[in-house]
Amino acid sequence: MLLLLACAIPVGPSDGGAPLLPLANCTGIMQFDAGLDGILEGQWTFFYNRFGEPETATYDTQADGKDDSQMRYLYDDRDRLVARTWDGNGDGVMETRYTYHYDESDRLVELREDMQDDGHDDRRRTYTYGETGPLLHEYAWSGETLSTMTYEGSYSYAQDFNSAIVWHTPGATTTRVSRFQDERGLLIHEETDKNLDGVLDQAEDTLWDDERRILQVDKDADANGSADYRSTWHYDCP
Repeated sequence: MLLLLACAIPVGPSDGGAPLLPLANCTGIMQFDAGLDGILEGQWTFFYNRFGEPETATYDTQADGKDDSQMRYLYDDRDRLVARTWDGNGDGVMETRYTYHYDESDRLVELREDMQDDGHDDRRRTYTYGETGPLLHEYAWSGETLSTMTYEGSYSYAQDFNSAIVWHTPGATTTRVSRFQDERGLLIHEETDKNLDGVLDQAEDTLWDDERRILQVDKDADANGSADYRSTWHYDCP
């Protein structure tokens, strides 16, 4: 579930975009409703810095008013996200550390995951780019020696879908994820075809306000035209 929700977190220049100044020094609250029955399954609270990037996030996964886990974000002096640490049970001990590495053009080239925060990386993703800048490939690796590639993603770009990534898993399935943007360049729709058979397996819609802040994300887990999960965002800004 964390991965699903993390995809909806607005970020700033560390991902190559312009600073999200409308989120500067703001608090963002995201409430998660599975089944759209009006009963919340969790609440996530994000605290943004002066650049509109998250500094910390607390998670109430039981929707009982008590935070039980936390994510912290660390940036370098060039305002690039260099690390995230995850405390999954709220005891103040970080169990997982994510570290980000960039090239001379400030493009993300590697993401490493240390699942025990013991100094040994368990997983990593590497990214390659074209001569003119667009992301072309994403590789996911796992294993203690980080020598086993588990899957590869190939990016493409076109006017009708803006961008798409095709995931190749050795000896398994091939999945295509197509992303559609509005005139502001914001992601508004995503479609997933897990077997490249032309039949959608899931879809996701994102609604933004005039300040380029996420208001709502609806996920249709079986692509039947009806949302199964909804996250709704509220902001408190100075």
